[in-house]
Amino acid sequence: MAKFATRYVAAPVVLLLGARVIWGLEAGRRLDRVYGELRAAGVPLETKNFLEPVLPDQSNALVPVLHAIGALELTEAERGLVSGEGKSLSMPYETEYTAGEEAQLDGIFARMGPAFGDLDRAMAVPEAQWGPGLKSAAGGSGGMDEGVLSSPEVYEEVRFLAHATVLAARRAHERGDDSACLHGLEQSLALARITDANPTLYGHETAIGIRTETALGVQQFLGDLRIDGADRAAAERLVEAFGDDRSVQQSEVRAFQFELAYHRDTLPTEAPLSSSWLLKPLVDTTVARLLEMDASLLPAAAAPIYDAHLLPKLGPTPPGALSDMVLPPLNGVMETFERAMILQSRHLADGRATAVLLAARMFEEERHRQAQGVSELRGYLGSAPRDPFAKDGSALRYRLDADGPTVWSVGEDGVDNHGHLARSAGRVRIRYSQRDLVYGAAWMDAMKAGSEEARGAAGHGGAAAKGVSGGAVTRQPSR
Repeated sequence: MAKFATRYVAAPVVLLLGARVIWGLEAGRRLDRVYGELRAAGVPLETKNFLEPVLPDQSNALVPVLHAIGALELTEAERGLVSGEGKSLSMPYETEYTAGEEAQLDGIFARMGPAFGDLDRAMAVPEAQWGPGLKSAAGGSGGMDEGVLSSPEVYEEVRFLAHATVLAARRAHERGDDSACLHGLEQSLALARITDANPTLYGHETAIGIRTETALGVQQFLGDLRIDGADRAAAERLVEAFGDDRSVQQSEVRAFQFELAYHRDTLPTEAPLSSSWLLKPLVDTTVARLLEMDASLLPAAAAPIYDAHLLPKLGPTPPGALSDMVLPPLNGVMETFERAMILQSRHLADGRATAVLLAARMFEEERHRQAQGVSELRGYLGSAPRDPFAKDGSALRYRLDADGPTVWSVGEDGVDNHGHLARSAGRVRIRYSQRDLVYGAAWMDAMKAGSEEARGAAGHGGAAAKGVSGGAVTRQPSR
């Protein structure tokens, strides 16, 4: 009996324990090697490395922003009206309101005056002093580690404020107050910079959304925007903010680094069986593979262009239950980070095109003619903004159409289709389904043509889709 137990029970147990010890040593050595390589490369490995010293309230722009959020005493119906809920178009620069709703908006914005004043105080703080650590408006000590700006609820309030400032800019533009229009757009961009104070990927994507909404809003107002006197300085600041986006690129790299540190800090404790001695090597292996994947994405995040070839390639998934537990997180990380890079590159195209179009508008105001090419705009732009999707590093494309400049990017496929647009492109919301990302006169023409075609189809039972390239749009002055 003892011999049987030794042969068929004790021996297998010893072999399994031996295999587990060897597996654990190998997994531990791999994890230590990954840690060593990342430290040698200067990559932050702990989330606490991203915490900055607490700044005094008078030096921290987050403080007045939290005050502004605290002043948003709006009903749900008022919030819905500002957000455009229930409207066919919910962007602040294109939502259609009735005369009664516009009167309501005027009253809402009058009540939000103190909040907008807080944003002005935030804008007055030097950019270098926009830091995460602060004492919150409620009086308690705060900081990124306490979730002051990490809370999704706070991000939603920041996003709402940014949306409101663009809508207020549109309302000012309709009244003929172009100075207030430009100021509202500056406030929205200031809120985008605020969210960059937190290096999380969620915060970075929130900032990208705010910047994109603001950029496309600027383009909607350009047609009859007067830029002179003090407005010229505000327009120059917007051109600089949209054209010089090094801080945006740095924010993405920092966000990716934070995700790496987050995986390193949390995965071992969040895995349900991480405390199990038997399965700890599996956790170590998963952490090591995730960190290797995160680190391999950093060069692509730092690259000046989006190129899918820069992304690391995952090999075929090997069969087995253990690999099923390790590889799904890797695929999820890849998809999340690639989506973030695409969103960023789209925004860079939006922002840089906005800088070109705004510079062209300033040129037209001062020279009383349209710029024939980007070379004529150098005094306003400094240099021709690069196309974030052009693998050869070339600039955004520019041409002068019948009613103004058209600017375009080659888009995600990297192929120049000469700003060609499918007729179904009519709405801003599906700009990114086009092969080229087109801005300016051709895009406005496509929107107008698409709307007219939709109305015609509703009245005559439909119409065939067509292509449109170039063209003009009739600008209707708001005053």
